[in-house]
Amino acid sequence: MARGFAWRGWPTLTSLVTAVAAIAALGFTAQSLRATRDQIALTEQGQLTDRFGRAVEQLGSEKVDVRLGGVHALERLAGDSERDRPTVHKLLAAFVREHAPLGSCPAEPDRARRPPTDVQGRADRARAPEPRHAPGASGPHPHLPRRRQDHRG
Repeated sequence: MARGFAWRGWPTLTSLVTAVAAIAALGFTAQSLRATRDQIALTEQGQLTDRFGRAVEQLGSEKVDVRLGGVHALERLAGDSERDRPTVHKLLAAFVREHAPLGSCPAEPDRARRPPTDVQGRADRARAPEPRHAPGASGPHPHLPRRRQDHRG
């Protein structure tokens, strides 16, 4: 019986079992990381949806300052979510069309006939230059505005 423990292949077998266990652990870790990444993406989408819903509710408010906050919240959402950017811009364009129909803005600036503050805020934001990246920002050309950078990967 003592002969079985004296077998010279034990170290090799132990190393092989350890290697298989390490490979299995790496596979499990990779699967866990994928699941975590998927969960984070799902949570992020839920947060974006909530932010979108709250901002749209703000656009329907009777108070100008609340509507202006909704406009800025939607602009921020457009900056945070490339996927939602076209939808946000279409919604904001519809908001401006509804609240400042064509012909309501005179050629000469007359304060009494200017568009409401919230609509003007959206128009001002549309004309504002895109923010430049901060020093040390990532990206191929951090000194260029975003619209000029190539984001195709």
